[in-house]
Amino acid sequence: MTSPVGSSNVVRGPWRPGGGDGEPPRETLEVRAERLVHDWTAARQRAQGYLESLGFDGATRAELARRAVEAAVARPAWTSGDAVSETMGALRDILYGPSSAEMGGAEQAFLLWRTEAARGEPPGIPLSDEEAPPRRRAPTRREWIRSTPPLERGVVVAHRLERRGLRRRIRRHGHAPPREPTRAERRFEWISAARRRRLLLAVLVLVPSLVAMSFMAAVLPQRGRTPLEFAIALFFGALFAWISVGFWTALLGWLLLLRGRDRFAIRATDRSAPIPPEARTAIVMPVYNEPVERVFAGLRAMYASLERAGALEHFDLYILSDTSDPGIWVQEEAAWFDWCRHEVGFDRVFYRRRHARVARKSGNIADFCRRWGRRYRYMVVLDADSVMSGETLAELVRRMESHPEVGVIQTVPVALGRRSLFSRLQQFSSRLYGSIFAAGLHYWQLGDGQYWGHNAIIRVAPFMEHCGLPRLPGRPPLGGEILSHDFVEAALLGRAGYALWLAYDLDGSYEETPSTLLEEMQRDRRWCVGNLQHLKLIFTDGFFGAHRALFLNGVLSYVSAFAWFCFLGLSTWQAVWQAIREPDYFPSGRSLFPEWPVWRLEWALWLAAATAVMLFLPKILA
Repeated sequence: MTSPVGSSNVVRGPWRPGGGDGEPPRETLEVRAERLVHDWTAARQRAQGYLESLGFDGATRAELARRAVEAAVARPAWTSGDAVSETMGALRDILYGPSSAEMGGAEQAFLLWRTEAARGEPPGIPLSDEEAPPRRRAPTRREWIRSTPPLERGVVVAHRLERRGLRRRIRRHGHAPPREPTRAERRFEWISAARRRRLLLAVLVLVPSLVAMSFMAAVLPQRGRTPLEFAIALFFGALFAWISVGFWTALLGWLLLLRGRDRFAIRATDRSAPIPPEARTAIVMPVYNEPVERVFAGLRAMYASLERAGALEHFDLYILSDTSDPGIWVQEEAAWFDWCRHEVGFDRVFYRRRHARVARKSGNIADFCRRWGRRYRYMVVLDADSVMSGETLAELVRRMESHPEVGVIQTVPVALGRRSLFSRLQQFSSRLYGSIFAAGLHYWQLGDGQYWGHNAIIRVAPFMEHCGLPRLPGRPPLGGEILSHDFVEAALLGRAGYALWLAYDLDGSYEETPSTLLEEMQRDRRWCVGNLQHLKLIFTDGFFGAHRALFLNGVLSYVSAFAWFCFLGLSTWQAVWQAIREPDYFPSGRSLFPEWPVWRLEWALWLAAATAVMLFLPKILA
């Protein structure tokens, strides 16, 4: 192609979108110079692949792809700056746009074409207006094939997270007012047990931490009387308390598993009882630019497992796509359509892609609830790398049916499926330590558990009524959309009077971990910002003490790194100062008796041993 004289932004030349070198040019095409940098060959191949997945023959695919590329190149302005996106948009205009009006309108033309393609019939889309056949009968509603079921709209209201009232009452009474239990909560015998266990946890954490802090002060040369030594002892006591929480959680979880029974564990009344027909459950998987093969392999495995468990009739599967890459969402559509056409049909597996990606994953789930939440009693929320067995899914529904006061049952997913050294180490540690820590969390939390955002079953109606999330005041990163939405949704359900349980004894729940350290850090940065946002929510009016503690625990999981840095920095400065400073044996003035600095080696060794026990004994027990 050559640029004509006098034109700086237009290139004219022959166009051969589908032929080889021996094929004569079909026509001369004008292409803007700035568009030459885009890969139109890849765009044509993507369009042909999409048409192939929908059942078009070779000649039809080539002709439609050629027309789509020509239409995309000839458009006066870009809308996305991507050749694939422009070509796919032009292809959709050709297939379902005004040129299909002879078949009863764009929407009916699309439904007719999709119906014929699903049945395996030759698609009847005309290649041009001149080739259009006579007007055909539009499909009836029973013949329509939809990627989503009919809408049954509901309301998800974002409630304001007030904290002024609580602050006013704290100022007036000196403490937060006690929460009045709801009528349903008065039946729970676990409430008094939970209070006793949490009091025991507070004693086990605070008392040894105070003792350790006093030991640290006594080990220092001036026995903690200087500001520097007092700060060192204070940081040490806080960090000792932090690792003590994990130690006692793992130890009590180990004892609980060793005992082999727990009267408070959430279980179904009758594990062999059939699931009632009205207990419809949606399995929802939000995806965002995920590997398509991996996503649909997991869904196929769950579908087959539900069939083997005899519970498939109670479940529907939803792929809720927020994918922004046009190449990936075309693959998603093709994979969904191919799976439904050849294997499962169009009445149990559904696909929807949002065009407005509001509020990320939480907004995607809320959008599903607004559109189809009223069709279902429960929903199982998954991540794109999650898999659950059919037996586990059916058991979760039975447990929810046996406990109508429960809002969420969270499973403990096991890491698997990765092959890199980094991820294999994570999988090993998850398998080794996960069970005792999960049992320990259940021991402290009981019915005030937490929701981790995936691999959990949720009661849809109260979730829609109480778990709408507002935007936090202020600017990002600590303001705006709530990133760690799962903890907040759990707190909102708890405030509404519903229990949340951790099913630590239930197998068949799996997830994948990041393959590289970079992926892990990217995920961890998002979690860090989300957990730090919880600083604004700790004093929200009506939240339970257990959920406030979970908010604080999430914040400390990242602030503790800064605390370790401060402790090590202060200790280093103390050692340097002690080495370069001349000792003062008479700090109180003239005296007959000097004050000798005392170094208690045995106390320092005891502190080091106690810290090592706190860190390594849970791993040895596991």
